Amino acid sequence: MRSFAPATAGLAQDDTYWSLLVAQAKGFYVTRGVALTGNRLVACLFVDFIFQALADSNRRKLLDRLHLNNGQTLKELCRGAVMSRQAVSKHLAILKRADLVIPLWRGREKLHYLNPMPLYQISERWISKYEEARLRALLDLKRALEENRPRNL
Repeated sequence: MRSFAPATAGLAQDDTYWSLLVAQAKGFYVTRGVALTGNRLVACLFVDFIFQALADSNRRKLLDRLHLNNGQTLKELCRGAVMSRQAVSKHLAILKRADLVIPLWRGREKLHYLNPMPLYQISERWISKYEEARLRALLDLKRALEENRPRNL
């Protein structure tokens, strides 16, 4: 059995997932794969899972299909797919590891649901900080145009 070591950037995917599981077993609060250990690197490594999951077009298509009709079984997701059932299962496992898909059992059926929270977190961290400058520039332009507008209109 391996001992718990702090997460480093050189870890392989399985080692990163292992370190998240060990952090959870050691009593750290782990939510959506992010261990609140004071180590921001663990959170960054989890973001890598999300980007890796989104890098493949087949996985993005699966997410789009779940967005259109949430709560589908594996059989329903395979219908209309150009890949085998095993390939869909492997893609779903990667999406599950990235917490983009949440499987829930209802009786004998395993339903897959889209989890938009990781995408929102990425949006907040990576996209919104670039939008702020554009919105500020638009507001400055609006104020400048209003100041220079003739009063007679």
